[in-house]
Amino acid sequence: MSKPARAALLLLLLPSAALASRTSAEFALIDTNDDGRVSSSEHEVYARQIFDEIDGEPGDDKLTVAEIMADESKFTRHVFTTGNMLGPAVLDTAEKIRRLDVNQDGVVSQTEHANGAAALFQHLDLNNNGELSPGEFDAGP
Repeated sequence: MSKPARAALLLLLLPSAALASRTSAEFALIDTNDDGRVSSSEHEVYARQIFDEIDGEPGDDKLTVAEIMADESKFTRHVFTTGNMLGPAVLDTAEKIRRLDVNQDGVVSQTEHANGAAALFQHLDLNNNGELSPGEFDAGP
């Protein structure tokens, strides 16, 4: 079984109470070169995969509110919704969508999602070295 398949299986089998294990399994899935760090490019590829999984109309590169709400936890875990760029730390999903929807067209485009994911990476990269350690990743939303 390939490494991505093993990590995906771990994500499915772990109970939600095992958050640390879940984030460790997710970290392993994102760390495609197995160096114990997640680079910004690895994170970017993973964010695109998450976007594509949520997108109910592949190819349109837009997430509707209905598509996001169908997999709300996946959406909220992989975009940055705190700090100066997007506002207060405690936001409901509807407000997160409004804040990510920069052009206010009622959908989150792939570019808007990618910008939110990049902001999340920067937020988690506490030592600004361009990669995430397991500890930095686990500290995320």
